[in-house]
Amino acid sequence: MPVTIDEVLDWLTAAGWSLARDGRLNYMTSGGDWHYEDPASETAARAAMNATLAAGSVTAISLWAPEGHGVNTLFFPDARNISFDLTLNRRLLPGSGMATDLGWYLSKLSPAFVGAGLSAVVAKDGRP
Repeated sequence: MPVTIDEVLDWLTAAGWSLARDGRLNYMTSGGDWHYEDPASETAARAAMNATLAAGSVTAISLWAPEGHGVNTLFFPDARNISFDLTLNRRLLPGSGMATDLGWYLSKLSPAFVGAGLSAVVAKDGRP
C-alpha cells in the first residue's frame, strides 16, 4: 500500500518521535542536499520533500526519540518502501560495544505503523 511522507511523519510524531533536535529540523532534498531549518519551517520542509519525491528522487528527514536516539527516515519514489538509517546517536545493545539494539528500534518504530498495514520489516547491517 503506498504511503505519503505526511502520513508517515504524522504517524511517527503521534508515536512520540520528534522532527526537531537542538532547535533544528534536518531534511534531505534532491542531490543529497541536507537542509537545517527552524522547526517552524516544517510545512516548507514537507513540501520540498514531496517535490523531491515527485521528481523521482529519494528524500529523507531526521527523527528523534525522546531518549535522544535518532533515525534518518528515507522515502523512495515508489511510495511503498521506507528505510530507517539507525546512525543518529545509535542505541547499542548493552555490553555489545558495536551491535545496534534493533529490538529497541523496532519497539519504538513499529507501533506507528500498526494501523497502516505494515507488511514486513527487514533488518540489514550495512557495516562491512
